[in-house]
Amino acid sequence: MKPHNHFGKTGLSLVVMVVMTVVPPVTASYAQDKEMFPRRSVFSNAIFFGDSLTDIGNGPASLTFDGEPSDGEYFTSDNGIFNNIYVPISNPVNPRKDTILPGTKLWFPPTKRGSRLFRVTLPPELPLCSNQGCVKKTHHSLNWTEYFVYNGVLKKILKQGADLRPWIIQFNDTLASEVSLRQSVNYAFYSALSGEGCTNVNLFPLPCTFEGQSLQESIFTRQDVYRNNQSSTNAEANSLLRETVIIPALHTQIDIFEVDKDLGQIVINEHTLFIVYTGANDLAAAFFLFVEGTITFDQFIQALTIGIPMEIAGGVERLLSLGAKNILVLGQFNLGLTPRLLSMGDIEGPLAKHEVAAEFDQLLTLYNQSLQAQIGNLESKRIKFIDIQTPIRNAANTFFIGRHAGYFYSIGEQCVDETAGIIQLGKAASCFNNNVPVPIGFWNASHLSTQFNQLIAAAVLEEFLPSRVSEPKRFGFHNRFVPQIRLDQLETQLTTRYRR
Repeated sequence: MKPHNHFGKTGLSLVVMVVMTVVPPVTASYAQDKEMFPRRSVFSNAIFFGDSLTDIGNGPASLTFDGEPSDGEYFTSDNGIFNNIYVPISNPVNPRKDTILPGTKLWFPPTKRGSRLFRVTLPPELPLCSNQGCVKKTHHSLNWTEYFVYNGVLKKILKQGADLRPWIIQFNDTLASEVSLRQSVNYAFYSALSGEGCTNVNLFPLPCTFEGQSLQESIFTRQDVYRNNQSSTNAEANSLLRETVIIPALHTQIDIFEVDKDLGQIVINEHTLFIVYTGANDLAAAFFLFVEGTITFDQFIQALTIGIPMEIAGGVERLLSLGAKNILVLGQFNLGLTPRLLSMGDIEGPLAKHEVAAEFDQLLTLYNQSLQAQIGNLESKRIKFIDIQTPIRNAANTFFIGRHAGYFYSIGEQCVDETAGIIQLGKAASCFNNNVPVPIGFWNASHLSTQFNQLIAAAVLEEFLPSRVSEPKRFGFHNRFVPQIRLDQLETQLTTRYRR
């Protein structure tokens, strides 16, 4: 499989620390440690940092989604459909017919974008256009941050009147007189890495500023040019224009937050909750560098266990220096469950896909243990690591094994190419127009469906909700275990499978 976009290999020297020694596995446990946040904490607002798994509108929606390129170079999925046809990058949700994943005890956020308890302010949605015409977006897609904020208000973890908005709206459409503590701001950008600087959507380095403009102005200007100059029929031109959009990495997102804080464009206090969820692009990039032979297996493990966790921990330490008092750091789910990785090479049938997912589960366990250990080294009593690997692993084991091509659905059975597990080329318009079943698992090759977004929100909310049920029986954390990790066997398996 030729990797590209979020799980691509271009410009990836930004990601990996080139070192030669193997790092011994960290032995930290996922068991919940002593309470770091008082139960029934009430937070004034929440500030989010991360990548496309958290972005709710900083990454602009694509206009052209289903073209017919001569060589396939201009698209970010194997079948010619942009990964960000919806922002958030999740499936459209119709609360009248769709359901909440059993056990999460969540409610759908209001898709009309506003209510007495909760308001989400997003950029205007562009229609979905192909060479057959345009399709209006009739339903809203939902991200885990929307589930978290809305249900956090209902469960009295966040104050009522919560106002969630992406940074692009906070910067451009929020008057200084309207800035208040009720505003929760999302600084996450699709394709973002965990270090410093800026890239484009393909992870090639880009200057963070241009023509003497500030960091904020530069990012907004490139976004504005992209939104206002797309073609309804020329996918190639749109893709080239999209490559000029500036994507700030985690530390640069924090730079933007610092400027906003100093200018009074955002308000925080000791009751503001900060949430960091990133690392997927770095992890996938390091893996593809290993696959192509650019780095050794030892260097891949070094990036996994030291380089990437240290970048994230460095960002958290920076937030502490800027006055953050309450910080959650989310681990990563098993990226080996994604259609992108399960469709590589000769991985065919549920059994082979299960083996691949189990191998990546070991790798992601190493990463999560290392990240948890790095966070634990910081001098603060109110920083907490949140395990999302376990609930998504359990859900995958429950719903996917033996179904279709393995672990995943797309946006509806009649839209699924069972070989690739994603939308068939030429079928996208009809899929968006039909009342198709809600997917369980993944919305496209790399991104979670709304039901897996529910799982992440439930895992975060569980940190604050009092529970009379013993931990092993609580939803998402049953069958909690740490896979046995044998690096020598992993090296042999991964080298045999991917390096040919």
